[in-house]
Amino acid sequence: MTPTFTWSESDNANSYTLQIATDLEFENIVHTLTDIENTSYSLGTLLAAETEYFWNVMSNSPCGDSEFSETLNFTTGEESV
Repeated sequence: MTPTFTWSESDNANSYTLQIATDLEFENIVHTLTDIENTSYSLGTLLAAETEYFWNVMSNSPCGDSEFSETLNFTTGEESV
């Protein structure tokens, strides 16, 4: 699965940071993507099948970074044969 993540625009943001983890506490972060200039990002790598993932996003601006957003989650499907 190669998901696309989408979020709302933040005023004054010049980029975003996206984190993807396999646990709600973000102790096992599998991807941290920085300097995203749009409000969506298509992950270019496959994620493990039948795995729950958690993600959040932070806006970045010259005045400082926001806190990370509310955490969302999804579960990947079975591996294709």
